Amino acid sequence: MRPNRLLVSVGLVLALAATWPRSAGAADRGDLNNDGVVTISDAALAIKMVVGLANAGPDALAVADVAPPPNGDGKVGLDDVIRILRFALGLIPPSDFYQNTSGQMGTFTTSLHGSGSGKIAWYSAANGGFETISQIPYNQLSCQNCHKPKCDNCHDTSYPKPGATVAQSKCEGCHSRQMAEAASYSDVHRDAGMKCMSCHTKREMHGDGTTYQSMLQQGAMDVSCESCHPNPPSSVSHTVHGGKVACASCHSQSVVSCYNCHFDAEVKQGQKIPYGQFKNWLLLVSRNGKVYPANFQSVEYHGKTFIAMAPFFSHTVQKQGRQCDDCHNSPAVQQYKQSGKIDVVKWNDATGKLEPITGVVPVIPNYQTDMRFDFAEMAADGSWHFLKTGVDQFQLRWGEPLTADQMSKLAR
Repeated sequence: MRPNRLLVSVGLVLALAATWPRSAGAADRGDLNNDGVVTISDAALAIKMVVGLANAGPDALAVADVAPPPNGDGKVGLDDVIRILRFALGLIPPSDFYQNTSGQMGTFTTSLHGSGSGKIAWYSAANGGFETISQIPYNQLSCQNCHKPKCDNCHDTSYPKPGATVAQSKCEGCHSRQMAEAASYSDVHRDAGMKCMSCHTKREMHGDGTTYQSMLQQGAMDVSCESCHPNPPSSVSHTVHGGKVACASCHSQSVVSCYNCHFDAEVKQGQKIPYGQFKNWLLLVSRNGKVYPANFQSVEYHGKTFIAMAPFFSHTVQKQGRQCDDCHNSPAVQQYKQSGKIDVVKWNDATGKLEPITGVVPVIPNYQTDMRFDFAEMAADGSWHFLKTGVDQFQLRWGEPLTADQMSKLAR
């Protein structure tokens, strides 16, 4: 059909139709506007692609090529325009419109990558998250501009073929904390040439039909130290700590923590501006009666301060575990034995800087009052100044502070 006749024919259909939005499904099929719904405007864009007035690159083609079902024919034509239009008008059910949603494509929307539920769950006021302080709904934050679940966040196209691999650089592009670890520390697995997918599984990436709130939730992850190291060599440390202390508590060199994020910049500018990254320390929490390494995120907004803590696996693994004194006589443990308190981050008036403690830092039973954190606020010129001592709200999920019994053994 000639382009002018095509425009007239479909234009008449569009003029008679109402703009009934239909939710976009797996990998945004038919959603050429990339706004989360399929409407008549998407059909109009498909027309432009047909006549050469809009981009028809590989990704756009994958989204627009919806006919014949189920997987298209490799090009965009009038049949695709009509099919998108019919779906927008409710004349085609989602089960007939989308590609075969069995297997990985069908479970992707339930995965942590596909649902984006991890960040939402942590931020939510219902879970004691930072929303209780900010009073700003997650859907109004710029965070979601990066955390938009789509197949082509990792793959080269919106519709990767089964078995398609993902470049290591794709993982590194989003997981910046792990890149910060790699910049400062060695790791026995990384040094041996292992990549992210050497340990992590396709099920973790693509989901299993269950929507998890966090990678820490039971069942979300397959990877564990024991998967490859079921029988660690005999040693005094393994004998004493066996079943009581997680492998990474001794074998991780450090966690890297972005400290004192200035949330006002997130709200007004869509930028993440922390005071800085702190390292050369490792927090400890209890989980199901076992001591795990942990990390935290800290935020300041309009004079209010917030810290979220959780168990955390740092990719800074060393073959040789810590020495006894590294845990049982760390600066934090020494201070706790003397005063029952720990100064985790302090403002130094002489230097005008926030200075963190180093070494192993246990999250103690009365952490909300006896673990002290100083905060700074950023001035209009970008300089930082002392704000206050203290945390207005803590959030600790998938873990607990060390028990009195665990602390008595640690602080001998």
